Parts: sequence; structure tokens; C-alpha cells
Amino acid sequence: MKLIKSLTAGMLILVLCLVSTSCTVNTPLSTVTPVSTPTPISGIEPPPIERNWISPAVVQVANFYPGATAEWAIQVHNGYSSAVDKYLVTTDPNEYSAWIHLKKILKEGNVANVIDILSTDKKDVATGEVLTAISYNASTNEIKIEGFKPDFARYLTIEYDHQSSTTYSVYYRNPDTLKAGYSAPPAGAQSWIIIADPSPVLAPYETREVMVTLMMPSKAVAPDKWSFWVGVTEKSNAGAGVAISIELCSTWLICMKGAN
Repeated sequence: MKLIKSLTAGMLILVLCLVSTSCTVNTPLSTVTPVSTPTPISGIEPPPIERNWISPAVVQVANFYPGATAEWAIQVHNGYSSAVDKYLVTTDPNEYSAWIHLKKILKEGNVANVIDILSTDKKDVATGEVLTAISYNASTNEIKIEGFKPDFARYLTIEYDHQSSTTYSVYYRNPDTLKAGYSAPPAGAQSWIIIADPSPVLAPYETREVMVTLMMPSKAVAPDKWSFWVGVTEKSNAGAGVAISIELCSTWLICMKGAN
């Protein structure tokens, strides 16, 4: 009997403020149906495709007023990194192999895409053997690993290339910091923000546009200049365990009509 237990631990969110890897500032016209034109900043290289990023970093809305609508698409890019799974694996006497369920889909269903298999105990591996992935079961997404020391328990780390998509959360949030001259969003501003796809599912290296619409009620009141953020982060699959998530934010700067 072998015990295979996925190892995870609790939720930690790392917030990166105003650090979208985009270097584009966009200025939509504040009409009922605004037309938006991006204004790129020259001399800045695009971010690597392996990294997660969002664009634009800043959206500016000028001459806004109660009853008006402004919208702009946030680009969300899903980067890529190999998967690293951790397990507790116990082998019975005379048992040299084990089937292990991967948390993500093995790329091309090929065990050649298993990058590394590492036991925390160097004495684990059977004499003259190395830990090797020898076969893959597509219906269960399990790989068979051989070379284990029998009658032994070990913590195992498996690194592999995968083809799994990633689900993101796109959401309104109050800013942690404010640009000079801008106030915090007015009460109720969250209900003015419509995010067309708050949970986009992206394949590795895919970039998706998510429309963000600001619809201010005709009787609403706001400061002359105010700001809010649109946050983007990966959804965790850790359940009750621990995940580390990096938050990227796009800043919206709203200047009301008649404001200096």
C-alpha cells in the first residue's frame, strides 16, 4: 500500500502596487461612448512572454461627469513556468515503483517532459537505480515512477512541463496609494465599474482583452479628481492549503469636467 499525499500550505497574497509591466498610458475621451487612443512611451522593451503582465499601467479619463460612460480594455497576459508538485510517497516492501497524479496536464502526454524527480532523502533510491518516469496514463493524468527504495516513505518533488490553462481574477479595488492631487474613490464607486469577464481562463502565453466600463450614475457625486485600481491575480487551486499570488494593478485616474 502506498500513500501519496499532495503537499501544500495557506494563502499568502503578495501585492505589487503600480507595477504593471506595461508602459502604456491611455486617455479615453469622456463622452457617453468614449473613443480611446493609446499613447505609448518610447524606449521601453515589451515584457518577456514568460512573465504574467497586464496593460495598460494607467488609464486617464478627462472631462468626466455624472451620467457619462468611459471604457477601456485591460490586456491580461498569461506567462509560463514549469509545474513543481510536492508529495509524500510511501512504498511497500518489494515495491520499487508508484503511480503519481500530477496537478497539471503533462505537456503532450510525454514523460520526456518530466524535467526532474527529486527525493528529499538521498538514501531513498534503490541501489543502482535513478528515479525515472517510465509511463503516463492520460485518463488519470498520472505518471509511473520507478527506482524507489522499497518499504520507505519520502517527500518527493516533481518538475515538469505542462499545458494547463490558468484562471485569473479581474476586479475593482481601492488604491493603496494615490497620485498627488487625486482622492480616494467616492462611496459606491465599486458599483459603477463593470468588468466584462472577471474570470478569464488563459492558455500558456495567451493574451486576452478584458473590457472595463465606468458608468457613473447621473445623480452621483465625486471629487474633482479621483482614482481606483483594477486588480488582476491568478486564482488559487490550493484549497485550504497555502498559495503565493502576485497581484498586478492598473490605475484609473478620473478627472471630472471643470476640474483643474
